[in-house]
Amino acid sequence: MTVGLGMAGWTRFRERTLLNSAVDKLKSELHFVRSKAASGEKPVPDEDCPTLYGYRVSENNDNLVSTALCSETAVGEQTEIVINTAVGRTFTDFPVLFKSVSGVADHPASIILQYRGMTGMINILESGEIE
Repeated sequence: MTVGLGMAGWTRFRERTLLNSAVDKLKSELHFVRSKAASGEKPVPDEDCPTLYGYRVSENNDNLVSTALCSETAVGEQTEIVINTAVGRTFTDFPVLFKSVSGVADHPASIILQYRGMTGMINILESGEIE
């Protein structure tokens, strides 16, 4: 019986670790996109993008993609933000834009990740903070 309880505890720990890892990875990816916006990093030469508007994060086939916007026009390659396929996800209020230089978001948004009855939540605040 002790072995059964130990295995159940280990399995639950492993499941929680998988979910936490997915949440941490996604937060890290969102921080990276925000930092590119805040630093004004342009994916194309200045003549093709005189003014960086920011980076938009939007849904795409159960994942997220980031796209640079110059004068509200998409430029450069879309970058896919892959979420572990074992984890369910719900996106609320996407797309969201991290504005250039300030790094603030144009509105709050949230992501809920689910795995085996457990949930992890990521909030994007208007200040651009990701928690």
